[in-house]
Amino acid sequence: MPNTLQYRDAIRYEHLTASSTAINRDGVARLLRVVVNDPASVSLTIYEAATAAGEVIGVVDCSNAGTFEYGVTLSGLTVNLDGTADVTVVYQ
Repeated sequence: MPNTLQYRDAIRYEHLTASSTAINRDGVARLLRVVVNDPASVSLTIYEAATAAGEVIGVVDCSNAGTFEYGVTLSGLTVNLDGTADVTVVYQ
């Protein structure tokens, strides 16, 4: 059987280093993990929506380095970093 992986199915990442709202994915999305590379006293808010006005599904405390596994399927995905930190969000 041929590989039928579509671009939308590809695993992607968003590297955040400053206060911002990112990804803004409308439609089905899969949040795989959040990696805090360089900790700071800020937080990353995860929304199940294409905007930061959707339902909050998690708030990651970025004060410690680490990997936070999610593996959840959502109806949309937006993340908001509320300060300066080094964070990578891996999604599909």
